[in-house]
Amino acid sequence: MYVMVWLYMTTREIIASESMQHPNSAWVVKQTEVFLDQTLSRDEKPSIVMHDRDAKFSKEFVAKLEEHGVRHNAFLGSGREMKHEGSIAVIFEQQFHGFGHVSLRPRAA
Repeated sequence: MYVMVWLYMTTREIIASESMQHPNSAWVVKQTEVFLDQTLSRDEKPSIVMHDRDAKFSKEFVAKLEEHGVRHNAFLGSGREMKHEGSIAVIFEQQFHGFGHVSLRPRAA
């Protein structure tokens, strides 16, 4: 099973999508719609979504983000350098089930 994980870079908050056995670009667009709906009422809305260059991040995915005024940036590497305020990283992950919303707090130094 696969899940999309939306990671808010500033707070380390995670929003996880529904799981899918064989994800495709239509599923990615649907999960993007769900994510955007969940974040519409927030004071701090996502300003940019960063993702890898997987073909599942299609023109329709980009259009859905742009409809909501969210920029996107496809990165080549691991994304470890991502520190943009208001940025969201999208990660495909295996072995998760169900839908969830989890807040993770950064570890104390």
